[in-house]
Amino acid sequence: MIQLFEKTQTENRIYLKRPHLHHRLKQSLQKPLTTVVAGPGYGKTQTVYEVLQENEYTPIWMQISQFDNLNIRFWESFVYAISLLDEKSASDFKREGFPETMQEYGRFLVLLTNTMKADEKYILVCDDFHLICKENILDFFEKLIEAHIPNLSIIIISRKEPDLNFIRLYSKDMISAIDEDNLRFTKEEMICYFELLNMVPSTKAISDTYHYTDGWIFAIHLVGLSLSKGIRNEDYAISTMEQNIFELIESELFSAISKDLQILLIKLSLIDTLPLELLLILSSHNMDIVSEINEFSSFIRYDDFLKTYRIHHLFLGFLIDKQFVLNTEEKIEVYHKAADWYVKNGYTMDALTYYEKAGEYDNIMEIIFTFYAACPKETAQFILDILDRMPKSIYEEKPFTHVLHAKFVLTALGLRILVRKP
Repeated sequence: MIQLFEKTQTENRIYLKRPHLHHRLKQSLQKPLTTVVAGPGYGKTQTVYEVLQENEYTPIWMQISQFDNLNIRFWESFVYAISLLDEKSASDFKREGFPETMQEYGRFLVLLTNTMKADEKYILVCDDFHLICKENILDFFEKLIEAHIPNLSIIIISRKEPDLNFIRLYSKDMISAIDEDNLRFTKEEMICYFELLNMVPSTKAISDTYHYTDGWIFAIHLVGLSLSKGIRNEDYAISTMEQNIFELIESELFSAISKDLQILLIKLSLIDTLPLELLLILSSHNMDIVSEINEFSSFIRYDDFLKTYRIHHLFLGFLIDKQFVLNTEEKIEVYHKAADWYVKNGYTMDALTYYEKAGEYDNIMEIIFTFYAACPKETAQFILDILDRMPKSIYEEKPFTHVLHAKFVLTALGLRILVRKP
């Protein structure tokens, strides 16, 4: 018999282990593809993370961004994930580039197979897959799933059903699915979770809370924060579920942390990904604040696979709504530091994005000149969009910008032109 749940407490975190759910996910990994699809706050990523930590799997974890709809950015992300597994192989993948043709894809599959050890089970995790909409990126994954490499399984974590050919995949019995109904807490699990918080709510409070939350883990956690203040706050905790979720975050979490951490968290919401090294830079290497962040692991979790901090989607939305407290200079400083880090670590598209937000057009031009030879059409269009948004004064100050603009117009149209830096 599979155990339904297990109470677990660590130094900084209380959570409910769910062996029955973990067993289901492990069984799913016998197929080439497992989808974990649910809205925010259902513990999708945490569930996958815990299963991979508990078992003899070798994870290849990709944190998907909206920028990954660009072939070059997607490939940078893939190569980075491979580099955490094998730096030498990552260099080979980088040299090969994103596979555009069937011949190139064949070489990619050979390289990927040769990178993996035959006696190990590899799990490619693609988190936030709902952000992928580019057809050739989706096609990349369909080919990889259907290749059915024996010791590789893929987990797609998404807020919505991925835009893949599920009819064909289901017909070949290549897919297993986990959804919100599988992820939501049962009433018994909710009661067990409250017990972990040393709370014994009334029967009415339990019934009302489960009615309002319908097993939504994030909301149950927030109610638990309120209830932990004392049994007399039951009515307050339940009534807040009918209010805006951001108000609950404000009252139960944000107001309780230091002002310095509040400002830092709002700054962090300005950028798309948060590697540990970049967080340290933005916090001025203030280890006290970093330690304070680690105490809020239900909302901000360190991903040891990617060496990156992840802010929960709902909490991130709350922080974005708070960005008005930052002045222009503070925002520019964050964008500048982020762009510098992305340049240093080879994320060209991200660097261009944040230099543009910082208004640092000289740095943008320096990067653009690195594309003086041929580049993919979609990359050319990305750069062209930035050039189109540039102030007219830049074209007046740097007349050569007109030449670059013409070059990338032609490249975006599929024509090749070579431009040398003056």
